[in-house]
Order: sequence, then structure tokens, then C-alpha cells
Amino acid sequence: MKKILSYSWPGNIRELENAIERAVNLCNGSIITENEIFNAEWSITNAATRQAEESSSTSSEALSERDIEPLEVMERRAIERALSISGGNITITANMLQVTRNTIYNKMKKYNLAE
Repeated sequence: MKKILSYSWPGNIRELENAIERAVNLCNGSIITENEIFNAEWSITNAATRQAEESSSTSSEALSERDIEPLEVMERRAIERALSISGGNITITANMLQVTRNTIYNKMKKYNLAE
């Protein structure tokens, strides 16, 4: 909690919301730890370094493009993670991701995820 409170959150509440959402998707158990909130991509050190690079760089667009992950990749990972946590239970997976069971079935088919 100290680390969360001491971080400057340069992206304001949106950055905090994104960090918490990512932590929920990456969490292996029922307790979100510092590792999920400040993982390798989002550690305070890396965020500070990224911010310094962006302010000193003439091409901040190139930096931000490098940091962006396609939504489909994030979606597939979230579904795989939720399926793993739920033991393959579609109803629990759907509830975790706040979508319908049909959506999970459709996405599993789309990403060739075994049932």
C-alpha cells in the first residue's frame, strides 16, 4: 500500500485504474500483490525511466508505440489466465471477466483455446 501511495501516478486515475485492472487479470490467487501491480512492464523504476525518456526524446510517438500491446493479445492472455484460475470453468471465467458465457466460448474458438 505504501508503494501505491508513494507512486506519483503521472497518468492520474486512469493509470491507477489500468494498473489495478491489469493486476486483477494477472493475479494467480485471490490476493493481489505488489508484483501484479508493479510488474516488469509497470514497475516504478521503469515508469520513471520511461517518463524521463519521453520528456527527453524528440519522438515520443515512437516510444509510446513500442509500449502498446494489441488488444487481442491482452484479451487472449486474460481469458487464458481466467480459465487457468477457474480450472476451466466457463461460468466462473465469464464472471471473472464480466462477460457472458457465450462470449467466452466465442473467444475460445477465435483464439483456438481448448475447452
